[in-house]
Amino acid sequence: VVQGAGGVRIYHPDYLRKLRRLCDELDVLLIFDEIATGFGRTGKLFAAEWAQVVPDIMCIGKALTGGYCTLGATLATQKVGHGVSGDGTQPLMH
Repeated sequence: VVQGAGGVRIYHPDYLRKLRRLCDELDVLLIFDEIATGFGRTGKLFAAEWAQVVPDIMCIGKALTGGYCTLGATLATQKVGHGVSGDGTQPLMH
């Protein structure tokens, strides 16, 4: 919906829906960076909601603080979480 790198570009939500289908077909993770668009900055909680698409991973860290302080936060689907932590009982240790 919004691309902020190299200038602001707005594109149709159909693009994200097609991208979601393509990623599913190719078994590729779909990752959205909602740092500039998350938490209501586009009129919805997350810009992905305009396309009614759920990414596999969503980066939201700086969006929580408005870039005021450093914070890392990532949301992931249950499938991705289990891929990272095995059976889901062990946290990601990095």
